Amino acid sequence: MKYREAAKKLKALGCEEVARRGKGSHRLWHRALLKQLDLDWEKFQKA
Repeated sequence: MKYREAAKKLKALGCEEVARRGKGSHRLWHRALLKQLDLDWEKFQKA
């Protein structure tokens, strides 16, 4: 799954991307990972 597709799904599930600070190329999200959101992979893919 490409980043853009994953980002679109996370936004559809109510997550927000945190603004970048510094030089890092990794992106952070306001909410935790799928397990901490109590979402299963199938639900994430269908969002």
